[in-house]
Amino acid sequence: MQQRFAGIECNADLPEGSLRAEGERGGVEQVLLNLLLNGADVLANEGSITIRVMEDGPFWHLAVHDTGPGISQEHLHRVFDPFFTTKPEGVGTGLGLAISQRIIHRFGGTLGARNGTHGGAIFDVRLKRAASDTSSSIDSTAVDKETGFS
Repeated sequence: MQQRFAGIECNADLPEGSLRAEGERGGVEQVLLNLLLNGADVLANEGSITIRVMEDGPFWHLAVHDTGPGISQEHLHRVFDPFFTTKPEGVGTGLGLAISQRIIHRFGGTLGARNGTHGGAIFDVRLKRAASDTSSSIDSTAVDKETGFS
């Protein structure tokens, strides 16, 4: 898997401390991994991926932005459809984004896609913030600030 990220600059812009959200940590990690791997596939070893986390009222807003070509307008409304893919035949199943969206919906959040103003694709995850220790927790101090990954 490291080869998929070779030549890609990974950045994380995270608030200090723990980010507690409604849901299960494993599900959130699965979604983020899928978004990062999709970004790495599009970039083909050249460019950058940035994860930015911001408070948005009662939600955490996680934006995963790559510097690739973005998503064509004709495909933008279909990226979360099961079995839809723009990858070559035999590469991927077209299920990753559909499953990711269902996971986030199960946690009471949203997952959307858009193109960046200056290019690239942005996937926006919104999860309800939680103060309880029984909720999912991602500790931003566990993320390597140099690579953007834990």
